[in-house]
Amino acid sequence: MKKLSIVGAVCGFMLALSCLAAETNTFAPSKWAVSLGGAGITAGDNIGNDWNWGGELGLARKVDLVLFEKPVRTDLGVRQTFGYGTIGYNKWTTTEEVTPPCTTGTETVTTTHSDQKEGWMFRTELFWDFNIPIYKRFSAFVGPNASVNYGWDQNPAWMIGPEVGFKLGLGKLGKVDTLLFTRVNYDWNLSGSQDAFRVSSGFGFEF
Repeated sequence: MKKLSIVGAVCGFMLALSCLAAETNTFAPSKWAVSLGGAGITAGDNIGNDWNWGGELGLARKVDLVLFEKPVRTDLGVRQTFGYGTIGYNKWTTTEEVTPPCTTGTETVTTTHSDQKEGWMFRTELFWDFNIPIYKRFSAFVGPNASVNYGWDQNPAWMIGPEVGFKLGLGKLGKVDTLLFTRVNYDWNLSGSQDAFRVSSGFGFEF
């Protein structure tokens, strides 16, 4: 119930922001942003049980909103992540006849074994980040995202959750603004599997 309540709150937040964007008609020509970085993912009951390392490419449209009579710049976009790591477990059983100590008969003992499977995993996600200026070229961002995971020997898994991060502007490269970013995501798995924790860092380009 707790997970469903949190997911419902995130969905409500995304719906409210969508309505606000429609009312303010803010999709006038603005800026685009491209991000390129690396990503690490962990999942499982204990952090580090399952892992995945890879890269990501993002494309976002700069959307200007008016919240509480103040302009707010947001990034509305799509991200593609790819990585290699654990994607589940192989499980099998063995049966053998053993002779217990101090007895003449035998007993049948069944043992369950498991090991981790490894392979490629991909993620396609939508996100909407709200930028918060902090000091000069340093800013923060926060927002919701929804994604689908898929890959080798895997069923698609639908995820939703919040993300938060920081940006540091590096200046212009020609007519393009460059920056560094780092971001943290927590993904609630709507398909009934394990939740996941992600950390990403890389470069951004705005034009």
